Amino acid sequence: MRALILVVLFGASLYPIVFVAISSLKTKSAFATNYFLPDRHVHLDNYRAAASEVLPSVWNSVLVSTATVALVLACGVPAAYAFAWRRFRGQQLIYTVAICTMMVPAVLTFVPMFVLVRDLGLIDTQWALVLPYTAGTVGLSVFLLRAFFRAVPQELVEAAKLDGSGDLRVLWHVVLPLSLPTLATLVTLNVLWTWNQFLWPLVTISSEEQRPVPVALAFLTGDRYNVDYPQLMAGYVLSALPLVVVLAITMRAFIRGMLSGALKA
Repeated sequence: MRALILVVLFGASLYPIVFVAISSLKTKSAFATNYFLPDRHVHLDNYRAAASEVLPSVWNSVLVSTATVALVLACGVPAAYAFAWRRFRGQQLIYTVAICTMMVPAVLTFVPMFVLVRDLGLIDTQWALVLPYTAGTVGLSVFLLRAFFRAVPQELVEAAKLDGSGDLRVLWHVVLPLSLPTLATLVTLNVLWTWNQFLWPLVTISSEEQRPVPVALAFLTGDRYNVDYPQLMAGYVLSALPLVVVLAITMRAFIRGMLSGALKA
């Protein structure tokens, strides 16, 4: 009985993906007359039409996600190491303030963030996405990394310091190699979160050349009374391919990170 329930739930969760893939290979008339089942003829022109609209936006999202993840790791890793293995005045207060940024609803900071980005002259640039995304996720990254860094055996850190290693070498040669599953988990979560943002880029990005994927897909529908759904589905498939590649690369480390407690901190 449990196996049957699992099969039903797995099929229900997989069906939307299969529906999108099948629909992307139909013509508009085939989609209208045969909504659920595959068509006998494969129609690849949807991908050719969607590619010219979606692929530039996919590249924009790749750049934004890569820059965001790089900045989050560049800020979060040293900060988490300092909170985990160093002692300094005001440490707990600073850490508490950093963690409290996770508790603030994004809707409360939306307008102040927009005014700040506008005053900095970043509207309609990719920095208008990268910097707010980094600010919004670095607190969670510090929280997760600090918990895992503190779990590193203290004897290893002290032995490295007795050998004359400074904090930078201890971090690079001892702590980070043991934290690869947690880093992979953070990279995966940050990429997924950054990739799927819609409202903020819709407000801050106006030019077609700078649009990330979710906004480009919204404009791909064209006339709302005559939507080309197969072409739209093809755009969905193309926009998801980079995420599939990221998950394929980080899947094993991502699962190890989850099992080792990266998301239990």
